[in-house]
Amino acid sequence: MGALVGLLFAIGVATVLLVWHRHGQGEVATGSVVEIATAARQRRRTVNVWLKRIGIAILAAIATAGITGLLSLALLAAGVSAMVPALLAKRRANAIALQVEAAWPDVIDSIISSVRAGMSLPESLCALASQGPEPLRASFSKFTSRYRTTANFEESVANLKAELSDPVGDRVCEALLAARDVGGTDLGRTMRSLGDFIRQDLRFRGEARARQSWTINGARLAVGAPWVVLILLCTRPGTTAAYATWTGTMIILISAAVTVLAYWLMMRLGSLPKQPRFVA
Repeated sequence: MGALVGLLFAIGVATVLLVWHRHGQGEVATGSVVEIATAARQRRRTVNVWLKRIGIAILAAIATAGITGLLSLALLAAGVSAMVPALLAKRRANAIALQVEAAWPDVIDSIISSVRAGMSLPESLCALASQGPEPLRASFSKFTSRYRTTANFEESVANLKAELSDPVGDRVCEALLAARDVGGTDLGRTMRSLGDFIRQDLRFRGEARARQSWTINGARLAVGAPWVVLILLCTRPGTTAAYATWTGTMIILISAAVTVLAYWLMMRLGSLPKQPRFVA
């Protein structure tokens, strides 16, 4: 039994280290424009994610089995820990989306300043590729390349909107198209009104997210606390013997199912509605 546990532990550590090593190499070898190489990198990334999940699951199962001595808890710990990479990736994606959302007022201010300085609307957008907020520079760099190639402002803005796929970006892009048609002194007035509206909307949504965090933290505490107590109780031989029976195993599995359902309901009821796209 000890040899099996040691082997599984070594497999888990080796898997996690292998994934991190491959991930570091993949970040260095970037910049290829060949579609086959891009597809290969995507496949490797998917394989790395699954290897990371397997490695973390094995380590969590071994650690839980070593502490509690219960196979049921070890399997549950493996299943929960396997979702950690996906949750971290989702958290990073949400953080990037919030950065992009918060950058739009600065984009509008830059456009207004450029127009006041005598630049045309397309030129002011092209200037954002080097002078705009960092989260949006890559998108505006693509807009600049596309506009200088086609000289079609409407098509370039439409492609920018499709690439961003952002509700706030939809409003800004539609306002840019309308402002170009209006022109003159109405351009600055239109953009200032849009900037004030977006700032107010972001302020309200920020307050809602702050209150939502209370619900999320409460849900996580309510979900995790009983299981932490159970793991601590299982350090006692009498408790371990009671939960090692068929009845104890069924109690653990049913409790896990109820916990997942309750957590899903709390997160569902406490989630904020997504902003609708202005133009899909």
